Amino acid sequence: MKNSLGKLRIGVIAALSVATFAVTAVTTPTVSHAQLAASAWPMLHHDPRHTGLSTVDTSANPGTQKWAINAHISVDVTSPAIGADGTIYIGSHDHHLYALRPDGKRKWAFATRGIVDTSPAIGADGTIYVGDEDGRLYAVKPDGKKKWAAITAGTVIAAPAIGPDGTIYFGVLYYLYAITDDGKSAGLKWSFEISGGGVTSPAIGPDGTIYFGSDDDNLYAVNPDGTQKWAFATGGYVFSSPAIGADGTIYISSKDDNVYAVNPDGTQKWAFATGFQVESSPAIGADGTIYVGSGDFNLYALTDGGQGTVTEKWAFAAGPIETSSPAIGADGTIYIGSDDAAGSGVLNAVNPDGTQRWAFTTGGRLDASSPAIGADGSIYVAAESGKLYAVGIRKTRSRSKNGSR
Repeated sequence: MKNSLGKLRIGVIAALSVATFAVTAVTTPTVSHAQLAASAWPMLHHDPRHTGLSTVDTSANPGTQKWAINAHISVDVTSPAIGADGTIYIGSHDHHLYALRPDGKRKWAFATRGIVDTSPAIGADGTIYVGDEDGRLYAVKPDGKKKWAAITAGTVIAAPAIGPDGTIYFGVLYYLYAITDDGKSAGLKWSFEISGGGVTSPAIGPDGTIYFGSDDDNLYAVNPDGTQKWAFATGGYVFSSPAIGADGTIYISSKDDNVYAVNPDGTQKWAFATGFQVESSPAIGADGTIYVGSGDFNLYALTDGGQGTVTEKWAFAAGPIETSSPAIGADGTIYIGSDDAAGSGVLNAVNPDGTQRWAFTTGGRLDASSPAIGADGSIYVAAESGKLYAVGIRKTRSRSKNGSR
C-alpha cells in the first residue's frame, strides 16, 4: 500500500468540448469550493461519518406508496441522494443520472458513458458528484448540465463523500482518490493505492481521517494528506462502508460473519459474530445503538459496552439482506430493505425496541439498495425491478365547496 501523487491518469472533460486536459497533482492542494449540502439526505448513509441517522421525524409515515418510477430506469444497488430543494437524484444502469421532483416527475436526465452503480453526493452549491463504470467522476450542475468529468484509472465503484474542507473522496479498483473542485475543474490532491480489488465508500472522522474497507480484508485509515495511518485486518472481504461513532469508534462489517468495532488507533475494540456473512453497512442511532443487517436474515441492534464488550439488544427477522443498510429516522424508527420468501422486496420499518412498525412490499428485490429519508419523512428506496419507490403520506387534492377540484 502506498500514497501515489501524480501516478494515475486523471483528466477533466470540458462541459462543451470533447478535448481532455491533463490535471497535474500538486503537493500543495488547491482550495476546493465543494461543501456538503445541508439537505435531508445529501449522500450515501446521510453524512460524512456514515451514521445513517436522519434529523427528520418519520413517525407519521404510514408505510403507503406515494409513487413509483417506471422500470426503464433500471436501478438496483444504487441509493438515492436528496438535494436542498427536495430533488431526488439516482443513478441508473441505462447510463444516466436522474433528477426527480418530489412528486416523482422527471426533472432531467444526465447521460454518462457507463453504468452508474454508485450513489451521488451533493455539494452545498447544488453540484451533484457521481461516478460510472467507465471510470469517470462527474460534477453535474443543478440544471443537469455537465460541470466537469474527471477520468480515473478504473471503474468508479464507491459513492463519493465530501469532507469538511470540501475535498471529494471516492474509490476505484485499487485506489482511493482525493480531488478538489475549484468551481470550474477538478484537481487531484492525491491517490492512495491498496493491494486489493475494491474500495468502499469512505467515511470521514471529525479529525479528517478517511476510513474505508476493501477486498483485501482490511479497514484502512488514511490521513488527510493521503498517507496511511493504519490498516485493521478482518477475516474476510469488507464490502461494507464504515460508520463512525461519537467517540471516534469505527464500525465495519465483514464477510467473515463479524461486525467489528475498531478504536481510533486501529486496535480491535470488539467483534460480534452474526450467523452469516455481513455486507450491510452499520448505522448508528442517536443513543449510540449500532444497527446492521446480516446475511442470516436478521437486522441486529447492538450496544457498545466499551473495550471488549458488546451486547445484542435484539435481532429482527427481516428476511434476506445483502448490501441494504439501515436508515434511521429522528424518531428512532429503523428502515432497511430485504426480500420475502416469494422474492419480492420488503421495506421494513422497525421500532427502536425491535418490533415491526410496518412492512411495505414491492415487486422487486430490495436487499441491495439502502433507503434514504426525505425532508417530509418520506422513504425512498430502489428495487432490482428497476423502480424507485417513494413511501409516505400521499397528498390529496382539496375539493371546493361545490365538489369540483
